[in-house]
Amino acid sequence: MQSIMSAIGISRVCQAFQKMDACFYDEKRIRSIDILRGIVILLMILDHVRDFFSPTPFNVLNLARTTPAFFLTRFVTHFCAPVFVFLAGASAFLSKRPKKDLSLFLLTRGIFLVILEIVLITPSFGFIFYLKLYFLQVIWAIGWSMIFLAGLVWLPRYLIFIISLLLIAGHNLFDGIQPVDMGSFSSLWIILHVPFKVLSRFLVYYPLIPWIGVIGIGYIFGPVFEWEPVHRKRFCITLGLALLATFVLLRVFNLYGDSQPWSVQSRGLVFTVFSFFNTTKYPPSLSFLLMTLGPAIAFVPVCESLKGILAKLFYIFGRVPLFVYMIHLPVAHLVAIVFSLIMYQKAFWWFGNPAGFPSNYTPNLMITYAVWLILIVLFIPLVIWFAGVKRRSKKWWLSYI
Repeated sequence: MQSIMSAIGISRVCQAFQKMDACFYDEKRIRSIDILRGIVILLMILDHVRDFFSPTPFNVLNLARTTPAFFLTRFVTHFCAPVFVFLAGASAFLSKRPKKDLSLFLLTRGIFLVILEIVLITPSFGFIFYLKLYFLQVIWAIGWSMIFLAGLVWLPRYLIFIISLLLIAGHNLFDGIQPVDMGSFSSLWIILHVPFKVLSRFLVYYPLIPWIGVIGIGYIFGPVFEWEPVHRKRFCITLGLALLATFVLLRVFNLYGDSQPWSVQSRGLVFTVFSFFNTTKYPPSLSFLLMTLGPAIAFVPVCESLKGILAKLFYIFGRVPLFVYMIHLPVAHLVAIVFSLIMYQKAFWWFGNPAGFPSNYTPNLMITYAVWLILIVLFIPLVIWFAGVKRRSKKWWLSYI
C-alpha cells in the first residue's frame, strides 16, 4: 500500500499540506482575502480545463443546446473575474503604501500585466508564439484597471466611489452605441465597451469601463477588512444580500442592467431559471456584477471562519494567484495535447485555430473534473514552494507576481 501511495504522490502531497502550517497563520496577511481569492483561482482552473478537455461545438450558455451540467460548470466560474478585480482594489488600499508609491506600483504592475497577457497568456492558449490574433482577456482587464486606479487614488475617496459607481451602474445606458457610431473614436470605444471586436491583431474580450469601476469599488471597500470582526460580518452580509436583492428586483422585471433579458424557456423550469441568471459577462453588465459581487461579499465572513484542510488549500493558492494563473494554462494545454494523442492519435486542433475534432470525440465533463482535481494536487507542492519564496525574499520583482 505504501508503495502505491508513493507512486501516485499521495505521501508527498500530505507532506506538502503539513508545510502549509508554516505560512498559514501569517499575521501580515488578511486570511479571508486569500481564501476567497484561492477559491476563485481554483474555479478559474476548472473553466480552462473545461476549454481544453470538454470543448463543445456550441456556447455552453446557449440555453437551446446546453445541458444543466455544462451550464452550471460555466456559471460558477462567473465569480472569478469580478472577485479578482474587486479584491485587487481592496488589496491596493490594504497595502498601506504612501500614495505616491502606491500609484507608481499600480501603474507599473498594470503595465506588466498587460504585457504578460500578450507575451505569455495568449501563447499558452494556442502554443504559437507568433500569433495572428491575441486575446485581450482578464489579465489585460486587471492590468488596465490598475493603471486607471493609479490615477484614481489621488482623488478624494468620495469621488472614487462616485466615479466607480457610475461606471458600474451607468455603462449599460450605452449598450446601443456601436463602434461605427463613434467615428474616429471607434477603436477606443471597442476597448472601452464593445466585446469580441478585432483591432489589428487583438481580439478584445474584456472591455474596460465596468472593470475600472469594480477595482475602484474594491479600493473603497478595503477598510472594511480592518473593522472589528462582528461589525465586518454584519456589514458584509447586509451589503451582499442587498446587492443580490437589487439584482433580483432589476432582473425580475427586466427593468435595466442587462442587454439580455430573461424569458420563459420551452425546455422547462430549470432552463427558465438558467435564463434568469444568464446575464452578460462581456462586458459585465450591472446585473452580472450584482449577481456575482453580492454573494462574494456576503461570503467574506464564511471565509474568515473556514478551517481545516480546505481552508489551507484555498489560502495557499490565494496567496499566489497570478503565479497559479501563469502555470496552469501551459500545463493544462500540454496535458490536453498528450491526452488527445493517446485517445485520437492526433492533436493538431490544439495548435492555433482548430481544423476540427475527430468524429468520435464527445465532450465529457467527468474527464474535465478528474483532470481538474489531478492538476490541483500536482500544483500544491509548487504553489507552496513559490509562496514560501515570496514570504522569505525581499526581491522587488516578486511583488509583481
